[in-house]
Amino acid sequence: MQNKRNLLIIISIAFSTLLFFALGLPHCIYNDAFIPPDSFSYMESANTLYKSLMPDPVRPLGYAAILGLPNLFLPLVHTDQYIAFGILVNWFVWLGTVALLFRTLRLVAGPKASFRITLIYVFTLGSVVINYLALTESVTTFLLVLLTYFVIRFVQTQKWPLLFSAIGFLNLQSLSDPGFITWGSC
Repeated sequence: MQNKRNLLIIISIAFSTLLFFALGLPHCIYNDAFIPPDSFSYMESANTLYKSLMPDPVRPLGYAAILGLPNLFLPLVHTDQYIAFGILVNWFVWLGTVALLFRTLRLVAGPKASFRITLIYVFTLGSVVINYLALTESVTTFLLVLLTYFVIRFVQTQKWPLLFSAIGFLNLQSLSDPGFITWGSC
């Protein structure tokens, strides 16, 4: 299992890096014309949180807290630094999602099926390209897979701490992307 997970991580890193250069992303990730408006509002909410100690009335507190971490170390954080840090966070969270998805699928499927299904996720262009934007999707996906892992483990073992952990991750999920819960109830 360890070897397959490591292989998935290596494939993920290689594919993500290849796609980064093949799509010409180094030339446009800092270009305002290619930065989604949501990214700017997340950066503004991070500034508001760390500079004024006030949560943004519209954007989620959790992602602002994560994206704004450079404010703890730098006197003034610029757009490029937010973008670079957001990409770094998203990339590591995406790799964590790959490893955790494989582990979660192993709970309900065999190793070959788990490997193949996780590879499908790795090669889904949207899941890779979104990592190069300061958006919540990568964090949201990771927390959803983490929530799923703990729910499956609870169902298999009936150990209540696992369910409480799942509920805790659901709460974290609502702090990073509350639309997930409100849109899911429609």
